[in-house]
Amino acid sequence: MDGRPNVAVNRLLDVAKSAELSSVEALAPAVARLRGRPLTIQHFDLPIGTFGQWIETEDTDVLVVPRSALNREVTLGHEYGHMLLGHVGVLFSQFAGELVTAAEPES
Repeated sequence: MDGRPNVAVNRLLDVAKSAELSSVEALAPAVARLRGRPLTIQHFDLPIGTFGQWIETEDTDVLVVPRSALNREVTLGHEYGHMLLGHVGVLFSQFAGELVTAAEPES
């Protein structure tokens, strides 16, 4: 394993203000500063098997996490990792299509 995850975490902790260190969710503004774009966190009732999703639009990032507190911090940390390691998020149109498909009743 290379050292990129450690470097990313250290960069995040370097830019985080003390109040942002209170929880993983509170780190969102620091992640936004590192990426140079707004980041919002939305809480939804997600389909079974979906723990979270990073949606990337032209000018903003959205993290969709479950309303349930169970594993929310782990999911946010996981999605932050994708963002800080330079991965590409799901396009909004693709995410919306996945939600519609998951909500359709089985025949």
